[in-house]
Amino acid sequence: MAREEGASLLDFEVELSAASASSVIGGAWIIDHLHPNTDGYFLLAKAVARAMREGELGFGAADWRAAPALDDGECKRLSGVSDFDRAYGNLVIADVLGDWPFAERNLLRSPRPPVDDPQAEAAARLCRSRGAGWVDCRLQLAGRYANAGRLEPAERELRSVVHVAPDFLLARVDLGVILMYESRYDEAVRQLAAVRRRWPDFAPALAAQGLLAYRRDDPAEAVRLLEQALTADAAQRTLAPPLRAEATAALVSARARLRP
Repeated sequence: MAREEGASLLDFEVELSAASASSVIGGAWIIDHLHPNTDGYFLLAKAVARAMREGELGFGAADWRAAPALDDGECKRLSGVSDFDRAYGNLVIADVLGDWPFAERNLLRSPRPPVDDPQAEAAARLCRSRGAGWVDCRLQLAGRYANAGRLEPAERELRSVVHVAPDFLLARVDLGVILMYESRYDEAVRQLAAVRRRWPDFAPALAAQGLLAYRRDDPAEAVRLLEQALTADAAQRTLAPPLRAEATAALVSARARLRP
């Protein structure tokens, strides 16, 4: 049929087999006898991307030639799949394989791809065992990462929340703050501007924009925004204590810089 229609044909079984020891597809790539795990899906996505590039599908030949090749690490970062996702997935898989018919038949006992991050593992176990909300668990994990100075995984968790719950304004503010800490100011501006389009006087967004102005050496704009944030928060009570403390300290410093 592919020949008749002039279509590209990818054999996923061949792709998984070629990546498996002794060509035997096991638990490194699939959950049961059929469904790939996150690493299996990543392998298949790479195969699709390769076929698209080779067949110059979806874009012109010049576009494909100009497109940079991304390494696996960069592709995984862009995928949005985090250690929390992998840890949670491993727990679900363990539950599935511990029940009928897998337990009785002793099927697919190969180990799941490990998760090296104990914080992600703990958050996934909490989410799974207590039925805690997916968004809440990710936000708490992002906070732990940020407090430990681990900004990249914090950003990844927050991006996942924003992707799934775009109207969760506080998560988008937190993402903007993380981007600010990473000195990615233009990206932070876009995230915070998106929040204020939805809620112009949202105190956390005003505070984050004020901190951003302070870091970009604009004390007058910092004072204007930070004063607005603290005034708005008197009614809203939406500023988390750490952000309120940072905003207050920055306001004092910005005012001092404006004095002749």
